[in-house]
Amino acid sequence: MRAIRSGQVGTAFLLALGIAGPAGAESLSCDTGTTTAQLAPPGAVARLRAEASIAMAITGDILFATDRITFANGETMEIEPVACDVWRAKTQPSGPLLEGNTLCGGPVTYLTLHLDSYGAYILNGYGGEAEPVAPAPEAMVGDDSCAAYVYVLEGMQ
Repeated sequence: MRAIRSGQVGTAFLLALGIAGPAGAESLSCDTGTTTAQLAPPGAVARLRAEASIAMAITGDILFATDRITFANGETMEIEPVACDVWRAKTQPSGPLLEGNTLCGGPVTYLTLHLDSYGAYILNGYGGEAEPVAPAPEAMVGDDSCAAYVYVLEGMQ
């Protein structure tokens, strides 16, 4: 696999997901290096493979769309984009994830998804009321961060 810069992979992911898509889509005014540039049309879903042991044990592979996440055991979580690389949790999974685990140990209020410098997607969960500020991936972990999961993009469906 050849190394690709964050902005290049991010843009490819956005195009495949339909986020950096046709003119007229509602814009969040994000840089092309972010995981979110515009709201996606319904139906685009990214298959993200759990890459780190924590993700493998708790979420497994996930299907990520800009309006929902589907976990390996079939549990879903409705989300909505609120800023570049930031989503608000509209619902919680109705039951436990793999091996009886929960996503954050308590209710998740926000999620961030960003591409790191190695080409992995990092999903962070937050339990606080304050919306995470996402100017750079390093700034996405803070006091309200309750979980971080590592994935690689496997493809689109």
